[in-house]
Amino acid sequence: MTLFPESPEDPFSVAGAGSAVLDYQGRVVGWSRRAEMLLGHRAADVLGRSALETLVHPGDRGRAARAAAVCLRTPGWFGLLPVLHRDGHRMHLGLRARLVTRAGAGPEWFLVGAPAQDVIQWETDRSVLDNLFRRSPVGLAVHAPDLRILRVNRALARIGGLTPDQARGHRMADFLLPEDARTAEDRLREVLATGRPTIFTEQSCRLRIDPARARFVSVSAFRLEDSTGHILGVTQLVEDVTERHRARLRLDLLSEAGTRIGTTLDVATTARELTHVLVPDLADCATVDLLDPVSRGEEPSQDGFGPVRRTALACDVPHATDALNPLGALIHFAPHTPQGRCLADQT
Repeated sequence: MTLFPESPEDPFSVAGAGSAVLDYQGRVVGWSRRAEMLLGHRAADVLGRSALETLVHPGDRGRAARAAAVCLRTPGWFGLLPVLHRDGHRMHLGLRARLVTRAGAGPEWFLVGAPAQDVIQWETDRSVLDNLFRRSPVGLAVHAPDLRILRVNRALARIGGLTPDQARGHRMADFLLPEDARTAEDRLREVLATGRPTIFTEQSCRLRIDPARARFVSVSAFRLEDSTGHILGVTQLVEDVTERHRARLRLDLLSEAGTRIGTTLDVATTARELTHVLVPDLADCATVDLLDPVSRGEEPSQDGFGPVRRTALACDVPHATDALNPLGALIHFAPHTPQGRCLADQT
């Protein structure tokens, strides 16, 4: 047998709620100690007596009768109902009623009740949590201690092209590229082990179904514990920040270009600096071709057209330079090529 600790916030916990049993005629045949504490009535004062006459104000008996009728037609009833305290004041309770049948006996009602304000707060908290998962634009995920997904919201499931139900029970490695999944799971394990949350940690999030597409997310995570401190799992809040990441890279590149390009007045040096800034952050390969007179330190021709000299070359792809004109080569671009059109238009 496995025992689960009860939440102290749950108004219907064994410690927090009162319970009673009514027979098929509405007489009280069971009364808990917690019910006595809540309502002041001792078991001896209510057992065998009509619940309507003993526990319900005459003005509220119609509502109680309607609730009983619902219990006869459906599996149960859950709502708010005023009940008489022993001192005579009406106490609003949140009540759950279930119709049960015992061997050799007629139908009976099993009632569990707690103060209405506690029940309303509990239901509000549950609604807030439910709406977080249903409506939050930020991705939410709850993982078990073994990092299997217990629950995700629609916003996070959409990133992986899934529904929340399809994600449940899986691990991140089932959806992410292996290296990205390892990074993400290692960070969650650290949160589980230390209890220290992570806040706005940016990481790569490339999907197995679309591995070539770069995607970056900002992740905050915190450990989940029950009321006894037992670890239940870890929660992630995930936001797609791919565009923000790209914008920051562009700004970083502009800043770097400002410090690395133009350190001298030498044209060839400036050309090399330009290609080294472009590769590999912006391109796999980059070349700078200058009109031949310019490469010799002379003025270009009036029409700005003519052969160009390859002045700088940088490449981050192995053997790609084998297909390119080498440094120092004199190149004649045909008018219909992109380079030829740029020279002709002087753009």
